[in-house]
This record gives sequence, C-alpha cells and structure tokens, in this order.
Amino acid sequence: MKKDGNMPYDIKPSKEQAAYELLVYMKGSGSGENGRNSFAYRSRLAAVNYQDAQNVRRYMEAYAKEKNPDSKEQLRMLKLKFFHAEDKSVVYNEIAEFFIKDQKPSLAYMCWSESLRLCPRQPEIFEKVTAGKGRDRVVYPEELKPDTCAVSIIMPTMKWPREVENSIKGILNQTMQDFELIVINDGGSDALDETIKKFSSDKIKYIKFPENRGVSAARNEGILQASGEFIAYCDDDDFYCPDHLETLVNELRKGDVPFVYANTLAVNGDYNEDAVYEYHGDLFIWDEDFRKEMMVQHPFFVPVAVMHRKDIVKETGLFNEDLRSIQDWDFFLRVALKFPLKHVSKFTSEYRHNKKNSVNDRITIYFILNLLQNYYNFYEGDIALIKYYLENGKRCKAYNIYETVKNKYDQGFKIFKVLDELMRLSRCFKDKKFINNLHNDYLAYNTKFYVKNFKLLEILSHLLHTFPHGLVASCIILLRKIQRCFRKTRTNRKLRDRRGFGYKPYKVV
Repeated sequence: MKKDGNMPYDIKPSKEQAAYELLVYMKGSGSGENGRNSFAYRSRLAAVNYQDAQNVRRYMEAYAKEKNPDSKEQLRMLKLKFFHAEDKSVVYNEIAEFFIKDQKPSLAYMCWSESLRLCPRQPEIFEKVTAGKGRDRVVYPEELKPDTCAVSIIMPTMKWPREVENSIKGILNQTMQDFELIVINDGGSDALDETIKKFSSDKIKYIKFPENRGVSAARNEGILQASGEFIAYCDDDDFYCPDHLETLVNELRKGDVPFVYANTLAVNGDYNEDAVYEYHGDLFIWDEDFRKEMMVQHPFFVPVAVMHRKDIVKETGLFNEDLRSIQDWDFFLRVALKFPLKHVSKFTSEYRHNKKNSVNDRITIYFILNLLQNYYNFYEGDIALIKYYLENGKRCKAYNIYETVKNKYDQGFKIFKVLDELMRLSRCFKDKKFINNLHNDYLAYNTKFYVKNFKLLEILSHLLHTFPHGLVASCIILLRKIQRCFRKTRTNRKLRDRRGFGYKPYKVV
C-alpha cells in the first residue's frame, strides 16, 4: 500500500523521474491557463518540486490569499516554509504545535528536540523536551500469539482489488507453504471483500477496519494477530517470487541474525483492463550489504524484501502510528540500533511502481526523512539537552548526559553529522581518548570529509597516534566501497544478459 508517500526514499530524483512524477500528478489540476493559475495547481507543483524557490514563492503568495486552508494544506505550507527558512528552529516549533493539535505527540517531540539542538537558548522548548510527552509513543507488546506456523505475511490495503489479487496469487504460489497471509483492509473498498472470497483459502486471514487508521496501525494489528515464528511484509501492489519465503526462512533458521532482507527489483508498469500487469521498464535494484553507519542516510531495502523474528518487536516496539509515511524506515532504524541485519544477495521480490503510487508530495518525504534522520543521529534529543545545559552554565548536568551518549556511541549511527557534533562536545570536555575514537571513525567512514574539515597538523598528529590501525581501517572501508560498486555493476549485467532487454516480471495465472 504505497500511499501517502510510502515510496523509495530518493530525495533528489533524476530530472526524468521528477518530470514523469510531475506530469502524472498535474493531470488532475487542469491544463489551461486558469488551471495553471489555480491554487490547487500551485500547491501540487510546490509539493512535488519543492526545491524550486520560484514555485514555492508563488505558492506562498497564493496561500496568503486562501481564506480557509484545510489542515493538510496548512502542514504543507509549514513544510515548504521549513525547507526555505534560514532559522529552521522557529519553523520546527510551529510544526510541533501543529502536530500536537493533530494528536501526533511523537512527531512534535522530534521537532522540539531538533529545534533545541539548533538553538539551545529556548527554555520553553527545553521544558517541553524534558517533559518527554510523546517520546514513548511506540508500543512495546508484552505478549504475542503463540507460533503455529513458520511465517505470517502482513498485507495492508485500502483499495486496488486487481493489485491485491495479483499479489495474493504470488504469495499462494510459494515453494514453501508453511505460512499464513493476514490481509488488513484499512477502512477501504468493500470490493476487497469479494476479492478475498475468490481465493477460499484457509491460509488467508482477513481483517477489516471500520475506518482508515493508516499503514502503521494495519501492520501493528497484523503483528499482534500473527501466529508465525517469522514476520514478512507485502504491500498490496508488490510481488513475491516463488522462492521468496523459502530463501529468507532458511537464512533466519541459521540462527545468527533475527532480521534478513533480500534483493528487490523496482519495475515500472501498470495493470490493464484484464488485471494483467504490463511491464514498461526497470527502475533500479536494491542489492546492497548492510552498513549500520549508512542505514540512517538511506535504507538498503523496502518492506517487501524483509523477514524477521516476531519476538524482536518486544525490544524494538511496533510501528509508530503517528507516522503516515516513512513508518517502515523508522521501524528499521530502531531494529538496526538493537540487532544485526543480514543481506541475502538473491533477487526474490518485485517493487511494482505505477501511476497510482507515484510520489505526489515529495516535500513530505523530505521533511519526515530529515526529521527522523536527525532524531536518531543525535541520540533522540540527548545532544540537544547537552547543548542546552552548556549554554546555561550547567556543566555537570551536561557531562552526565555526555557520558550516557558515549555509552551509546558504539550502538549508534556514525555518520559525519553526528561525529562533527560529538567532536565539538568532546573538545569542550577535553576528552582526549574519545576525540581519538572520533578521529578513527572520521577516517574510516568518510576519509574525504575528514581531510577536508581538519587542519593538516591535526591530521598528521592523529595519524601518528593511531598508526597503523587508523590507516588500515580507512583502506578496508575503501576496498569495501570498490567491491560494492563492482558487485552492483555485475548484478545489473547479469540481469540484462539473462533476461534480454530489461527484466520480464513474473506472470501470475
């Protein structure tokens, strides 16, 4: 169910992709001069093409003339304002207040945390952050249903009976048959009832919500009702290859990791009147090994590729129901902070992209991605608290939280933004040992950034203190990058050679 922006997280699309998405989305706004000058057109154009300052300015002018913009439009305006604002902390506070009114306290808490980190001189925001309202919004189930089968596949849906029918056929055609399929109708079309009845399979459990509650709520209900040892996900328009379940179950039963993901090919196409998927072309393939330090920058997989042990949700929590988009990435980040993840380099599923699920609100994708990224990068508000206490002369309190962050450091995401922030704090506390650790990670994870941002004498001094392991670590990272590029090229070539011009999707009968 790829609605509400639940799409591959490509913040900066290619010109061709952006043009395609814009063309698809503009069709409903009118093609004449009046259509192009309408507020709806300006709004859609700004949401998809949010980096264009001229389009955003025209939208803001049109918004100012609107008498009663609805809540969705108000939030869109604030997100666009955030993207182009010089002082983002002020806009974060405005958006947080909107989320409070919309009963989404966890998102408000994230906004306040980031606002305080950017501008520590905000005692009123500090009070809201320390109150912690919404911080523990994620539910941690104490009890789950006993295991009576190997896998529970969770499929949230709301409409599109043709797509659902094709996806279910692919699932029922698996080589491993020890599974159940839980289909959750998220307050959607009654036509789905008839679609499910067609199969008359005892493997299918059908749950229907009386009203729309969102993808997170649907997936959470599926997990709570699951009788499988493992959990898998399949959106209503994606597709499992016949060996998908067998491949991932075999990996999980080795017992070394509780979470695995396989390769997924994104294809572009559409369903014709006979409910047959017509393939138009390849988009890209997810085929990347897990790297924890990069997970927070972009995901290496999509839900259709994933399988995990059911009981991990007792430690990671369920999906955050405040999130109507990017909820899967938020869940995966929490998993990555607790458990090792394993990549299975085998193509086992298709991510089917079509006009219906085309991205139509890129500004929402950008904003939520940026918010989650910073929230998990900066230790869920702890860095903001350290900076606030230092700003107000409360060094002892700042140091206590700093020690907590240091203890979490090895389990965190080590990218240059957080390393840079931690470097400033460790220098403030004159923590030479931790500074050396940060230098090592700078050198290992981002050599180019390290050389660019540190003085030559500081680099030479560090290399002398850390030789040879610091240099060796950097060389190993570089070799891994070359290996990944080579493997990706080889994988793409194999697909072309084996399938001819483009990949031909599996046909379902």
